Amino acid sequence: MGRRTLVDDQIDRIRSLRRSGFSYSMISKELGISRTTCCKFSRDISFRERPKRYKSDIMNVFLTGLRSTLKDLLDVNVIPDEVDDVLKRFRTKLDSYDTETLFILQGNTKGYFNFINTVLDELGISERYGVSFQSTAETTPKQQIDNTD
Repeated sequence: MGRRTLVDDQIDRIRSLRRSGFSYSMISKELGISRTTCCKFSRDISFRERPKRYKSDIMNVFLTGLRSTLKDLLDVNVIPDEVDDVLKRFRTKLDSYDTETLFILQGNTKGYFNFINTVLDELGISERYGVSFQSTAETTPKQQIDNTD
C-alpha cells in the first residue's frame, strides 16, 4: 500500500482550518492526516490571534465552572444520585455542541445560566426542588419554595 495522495478539497480544508486559527495538531486530528502533512500545505499561513482550543479543553473549563453549580445543588438538598445525573447530562449536552458554540457559550453569562436551567428542567430537578439559577453577581441557586400547606 502506497502513500495517500491528498485531493484539492482536502488541501483547501487544511488551509481553511489553519486560517481559522487551528494548530497543525488540531488539523491533523480533525482530518485524520499527519501533522507534517498539515504543516507542508499550510506553513505559509500565519495568524495573530490566539490559537483555538481543543473542544475537550473548553469542555473541561466549562465543567470546572459547573462544579460550583453541583455544590449548590447539594446545598439545597438535591440527592447525590440526581446531582450525578445532572453532571452526566451536562457532559452529554456539551459533547453534542460544536467547538465554536462551546467557546461562545463559555463567555456568555446569560447563555451559561440558560444551559444550566435547561438541563435542570429536562431532569425535573427545577420542579421537584424549586431550584433555578440566574445570571446575577451571586451564582447561588434561587430556590423557590411554596410553603402553603
